[in-house]
Amino acid sequence: MKYLKIINIFLLSVCALFLFSCSNKKDSTRKAVENFLSTEIIINDNLIPIVHGEVNNTINIPEGIRMIIYYDSIGCRQCRVSHLTDINSIFEYFADSFKIAYPMIIFSPSETEKSELLQNLKDSEFYYPTWLDENNSFMKRNPQIPTEDGFHTFLLDKKNKVVLTGSPVYNLKLWDLYKKTINELITNGGELEK
Repeated sequence: MKYLKIINIFLLSVCALFLFSCSNKKDSTRKAVENFLSTEIIINDNLIPIVHGEVNNTINIPEGIRMIIYYDSIGCRQCRVSHLTDINSIFEYFADSFKIAYPMIIFSPSETEKSELLQNLKDSEFYYPTWLDENNSFMKRNPQIPTEDGFHTFLLDKKNKVVLTGSPVYNLKLWDLYKKTINELITNGGELEK
């Protein structure tokens, strides 16, 4: 009986520890996102425009309202490129407002992954521009970006301040919030009403 009581106490302790650690992770994630919102993002002028796997120097880095989708060198590049067609609807939504609002996909591959990434883009069915960050300078200049991939998609106002974060690609409620916020930004000249 005493042995059973010790096991129960041990199991309850493990459960409490597990619940506490999950709560701490949620709190730290929430704090990271709160700290990230309203920070300014620096867009490097050394980003290389890529269209279908080829450098295209006729494209300038867009200004104004931007939705940034950032992919670092961690993870499966081929998987990310193959899922770019899932982002087509985002580009189609922006199509009417390309002079005012623009989505930007930024890849920061390691030097050894660069040629593979370009080949993956060439082989893909994705024809919108992407941007190559050869030296990982985007993340170096923006250390406030949370490390979790889920927050590597974010919306910037015309002053490059983060107004929304999270990937809306497979989340319709979040995509609705992005569209609402984009429309509000467009209506208010690129800034949210205070």
